[in-house]
Amino acid sequence: LPGYHGKGFYSSQGRLIYANNGDHAREALRDPSVPSGVLATWDGKADAWTVVRRNQFTEVTGPGGIHGSSNPETDPVWAIGWDHRSLILMVLDGGQWHSFRLPKSSHSYDGAHGWNTEWPRIREIGEDDLLMTMHGCFWHFPKNFDSTHTAGITPRSNYLKVIGDYTRWQDRIVFGCDDTAKNEFLNKRKAKGEVAAPQSQSNLWFVAPEQIDQIGPVLGRGAVWLDDDVEAATPSDPFLFSGYDRRALHLAHTGETAVTIRLEIDAKGDGQWQKLREVNVPAR
Repeated sequence: LPGYHGKGFYSSQGRLIYANNGDHAREALRDPSVPSGVLATWDGKADAWTVVRRNQFTEVTGPGGIHGSSNPETDPVWAIGWDHRSLILMVLDGGQWHSFRLPKSSHSYDGAHGWNTEWPRIREIGEDDLLMTMHGCFWHFPKNFDSTHTAGITPRSNYLKVIGDYTRWQDRIVFGCDDTAKNEFLNKRKAKGEVAAPQSQSNLWFVAPEQIDQIGPVLGRGAVWLDDDVEAATPSDPFLFSGYDRRALHLAHTGETAVTIRLEIDAKGDGQWQKLREVNVPAR
């Protein structure tokens, strides 16, 4: 897979799964909306990898975590990623990939080059749910999440840190952090002046489990389509927005005739979609 930043491998359901979070292309340094990264699979026989989705991905894991699945033929595989629109969650279930979207809590990680986001994880921390980190937010992640059990992913709190990995240790959650870097990468602007770059700072952060819900207020935003040409009767990726107290939806288009947008919900997360309402959006 030339031209990609390599990030992670995972083996399950008879295939090797590869994820990375950015491209070496020059355009990726300037435009976060260019195609970048990849989620790909290989069955061990083909001469080439099969591209599942041409977007940026980091973590690839399943219910067994770093120890691997105890039922690799049936357990789901989760891959978390993003594009300039929103977060992307891909689920391999029953040999088929299913796609979902989630809000972003921060746009500080949007670079298509992949330097800003290398470490988001889905990890066991000794609770009923797994803990997921992505784009500045801690999330509840249900251990039974698959294509027919999609309820339960909810934000816990927002944070301003760079978290590499984490685990449970006695009565604490231990985060490995990389909060400042000596290399400023693309963060060089005249407005900053000739301020010396900071010293690299990486250390362990010991947190009581209940503190995870109290770090910062939950917020998020994201699109399913953004400056995209969409054909009639085309469904979007399901957008998972549970856990937010106040919600808003913005609809706009540049077409010369009115457009009717049909909104559907899967209230229980069991794949049973029902019409919520239809919204008529005038021309332009």
